[in-house]
Amino acid sequence: MTLRYKILKEAQPICIISFETKDKLVMVTINGKKDKEKDVHDIQLLMKKYQEFTEIKTERSSDEKIKDILSHLAKHGYHYEKISNSDYEIKLEMAVESGILGKSKTLIDTLDEETGHDILSNIIERLSSKAYETMKQTAETINTLIKIGQHEEAVNTFLKKENYLNLYFSQTIPSEWVEAAFGINRTKLSEDIQLKLALHRVELATLTNRHRLAEDDARYLLSKNEHLSEIDHFNATLALGNALADQKLFEAAEYYYYQAFSNSENIDSSSKAWAYYNIGSLLKDQDKQEEAIEAYKTAGDLWISSEKINDAIRSYMRIFQVLEQIEPKKALRLLADLSEEVKRQLNEKGESLGLYRILGYLSFHTGKLEYELKRFSEAEKAFLDSYEYRRSIVGIEKEKEATIAFLEIICREQGKFEEAENWKKKLSTIKKQRGITTDDIIHEQLLMLLQNDDIPDIKIKEIENKLANYQDEHLLIMFHLILAIKVAKDYPEQALEWLDKAKKYNLKSYPDTYSIILQLYSKIMINLGREDKSYQYLQEAFKIKSSLLDLYPKLINLAVRLKKKEDALKYAKHWTEVDDQNFASWYIRGQIEEQLEQYHNAYKSYQVALKLSPNDQKTKVALIQASQRMIEKVMTNPSLPKDKSISVENFLHRQLKTEIETIREEILKILSDFKNLIEAHHKSEFWTTKNSKDKWVSKPENVAQRLLLLFLRSHLHKDIEVLDEVIIGEGRMDIFLIIPPGIKVVIELKICGAGYPSTYAKNAISQTVAYMKKKNCCIGVAIIFDGRKRDQGKGFENYYIIDGKRIETIIINVAKDKPSNNKE
Repeated sequence: MTLRYKILKEAQPICIISFETKDKLVMVTINGKKDKEKDVHDIQLLMKKYQEFTEIKTERSSDEKIKDILSHLAKHGYHYEKISNSDYEIKLEMAVESGILGKSKTLIDTLDEETGHDILSNIIERLSSKAYETMKQTAETINTLIKIGQHEEAVNTFLKKENYLNLYFSQTIPSEWVEAAFGINRTKLSEDIQLKLALHRVELATLTNRHRLAEDDARYLLSKNEHLSEIDHFNATLALGNALADQKLFEAAEYYYYQAFSNSENIDSSSKAWAYYNIGSLLKDQDKQEEAIEAYKTAGDLWISSEKINDAIRSYMRIFQVLEQIEPKKALRLLADLSEEVKRQLNEKGESLGLYRILGYLSFHTGKLEYELKRFSEAEKAFLDSYEYRRSIVGIEKEKEATIAFLEIICREQGKFEEAENWKKKLSTIKKQRGITTDDIIHEQLLMLLQNDDIPDIKIKEIENKLANYQDEHLLIMFHLILAIKVAKDYPEQALEWLDKAKKYNLKSYPDTYSIILQLYSKIMINLGREDKSYQYLQEAFKIKSSLLDLYPKLINLAVRLKKKEDALKYAKHWTEVDDQNFASWYIRGQIEEQLEQYHNAYKSYQVALKLSPNDQKTKVALIQASQRMIEKVMTNPSLPKDKSISVENFLHRQLKTEIETIREEILKILSDFKNLIEAHHKSEFWTTKNSKDKWVSKPENVAQRLLLLFLRSHLHKDIEVLDEVIIGEGRMDIFLIIPPGIKVVIELKICGAGYPSTYAKNAISQTVAYMKKKNCCIGVAIIFDGRKRDQGKGFENYYIIDGKRIETIIINVAKDKPSNNKE
């Protein structure tokens, strides 16, 4: 029996004292308000009068002891009020894989809401612990019955209804329970009992992900097809597929998955979804990512249609795990879509602890991925959402603690040290209230192991034995990883041995840790002079977690050193995709593209880097110079086949008129290539931004002339003279070509739009005519660089014939493009 009292001082609540009585024994628990720590401490000191304040043993009755304690507190200025069960409204939800979820709501204004949560948390913890221990004890009973040959009695014990209730209450299924269940010799039983046992064990193997244990039972069930319902046959077929997949027998597993489909005409959508889900897992294990995503999506959609939101989220999160590795931003969009779906379900169904827990779970993974992408403000918001969704749910303390731990880290990353300290204190308080667990002790020992260099071997062995008994695979992996980290610098061979031990476990279940292990392998290989091997380990790490931004510079650097420049470019491109606001990613990408002579792309990368560059003049100058260098490379890099270059053969072999027309066509083709080049890659050369407005750069016609000169001098035959600013009377020709044996071409350039009216640009026509007359030219071209966003080319003809002279007109669109999210 448990009695609870609210303790007050000067009408202010201080804590809740719970008295749990059993015969004459009284166990006392104090749950204090977080802002009354001093008063709570004083009360704890007062309680020490009674041997131990948590356990009071005297010959008096429990009622007398409680009365005595309360009287003692009253003498020291404290008041107390008894709390009845009606003072709190409690809500519970149960699920096999989630244990118990609870929520406590106070019905009295003066009661502390969080204290109610603490009380309920203690209740749930006791229920879960009791259920877990009961299952372990029952497992011992089953094993005893097996040893003495009473297999039928063992089955009856296993199938008792109360065991199912314990499955709901327990947070996890004890391994002893699974081993006892599969220790029963099925062949010693009657056929109907064999069928019942096999069906239950197949289900248990699925719940605990120990699929290969169910292979024999699944094969037995399929051999008794005539005794099975359609759904039991379907589940047995899936279970056999799972068992084979668990043994990497992929083709055989796939066969049974599709066998399940072939006999599923009357199977409900929710059950069919499991088949698609298992196929997705099978494909994922074979690195068939796209097919896996398709299968997981089909499963998720089927579960949504069946209103099985928990299972749907499970399947969609598998898609997230695939996308997280290859397309982090798409993974974030998926999480956002899933959150909206869960909110829709909440609106339709009303409050649900399970749905709020899922929202918290989705927000947590959003925050974690944003953190890996170093988008700290977005990460903080997501973790805060996660905390708010789950803060009032009782029974998921570890999930809330993980969220708070990340909030502390995120705040420190952003320099919010006071907030970080507050989160640290909150986490410490929560742990103190729930009590120190074996998990806490082991984590503390692992931290001590990492931070101290002079721990004796006997102590290390003691920690290893404790971990082995605790049966937590991830903690064992962390233990080996920590030992490898400690000796990696001085004893690389020993570090490799520790890492090899860690690698024997199922690392794919722990992608964060797996990535760290692979990166440590890579670092050790560098120190051993094995750059090729180091690169392979980094590539593996990239496949596991491409969202880890620190990987990219390491990968690119090694790829360049190993002369794998195409690889380097692949990783640089991926870096700019996942972190498109990072100046360094674009700068490095530009450098690699330049080395690979991809000058157009390098120019674009340098331009993006320039926009994102820090406020450092030296860096900006370097990027401007790099951009100019790329312009020169582009303009002076012949891109036309030789047969398209203007021929400088002896024109006397043909009629002059025919040759002039040929040259006119060739000149126009080359200028058309120039037009395409400018429109595709170099519009930005003509514009600058001032007071948030786009304006022409200073002397834009000089920019146009410079670009065209570079282009022509590299694309025309060396015997063709390319002259600029040729003085003729009072004017100057922009560009003047002389083609042997004496064919002359005038090219005049003008800007139009944004302050340069079309009447100004049309002067190019009259000027070209005048220059053609004075120089006796046969070919004249007016090029208009049109910056108008509307009315492009308006007011200009394709050509003009004036005074017997033909002037070709080329309009180049240099209007400023709208900003785009695509940095490609």
